[in-house]
Amino acid sequence: MIHVKLLAFAQAADRLGWREMLVECAPDETLRAIVERAAPGFDFTSARVAVDCEYMSWDDAAGALAQEVAILPPVSGG
Repeated sequence: MIHVKLLAFAQAADRLGWREMLVECAPDETLRAIVERAAPGFDFTSARVAVDCEYMSWDDAAGALAQEVAILPPVSGG
């Protein structure tokens, strides 16, 4: 088992009611499963995820070296 810090930004933090949470997970556990356990019912379609500052898919595993998992709002701009 590893410990990772979940970080929520902008609208994600507002909806979740927290900005930071420490969770325990298995290295092969998907990012979706980790967040679902910490925030049941979370709407994954409106957010992106990054592990240690690198964008990932919600269905990727956290990995044995993960330290931070960031939940980010959709990015817009030009």
